[in-house]
Amino acid sequence: TALPPHCFLVMLRASSIWKLCQEIFGFDGESASVSIHAGWLGMAKMGVDSLEAWNPDTGSWSQPHCAARFTLLRWLLLAGGGSEPDQWPPSAAKQSFGGNLLSLSCVSDEHGQGCPQLKMNREYIRTSGISSIREPLKKMTVGIAVFPATV
Repeated sequence: TALPPHCFLVMLRASSIWKLCQEIFGFDGESASVSIHAGWLGMAKMGVDSLEAWNPDTGSWSQPHCAARFTLLRWLLLAGGGSEPDQWPPSAAKQSFGGNLLSLSCVSDEHGQGCPQLKMNREYIRTSGISSIREPLKKMTVGIAVFPATV
């Protein structure tokens, strides 16, 4: 699985722990919490949207950043002891995936078509969320420092 670009991980990490990052844009208190939640949930949604760039016939991605966003979605689903589907897109056999941070459900829309629904618990962003991206961020940071021309 491709590692997400460094900037995705840094954005999630920085928005969550650096009060100054939120203050720069005028967020504090509850508005900062909503901003962080929106950023993390938005990144998860981009992971779902990235499936449009997946070609199951060739087993490849048409856009590398979509592979990265999908990888990040998978990490967030696994955060806090979560699970992910055996196949993508998920079959209707199991309706809900994820852990205490993020869940992905397959719900039916008004036409009976399967529609993904993401739910993120903002209480777990600073614990399960940060833990889910800590190691990949370390590996990428070391990789960029040691092998800058190849990352």
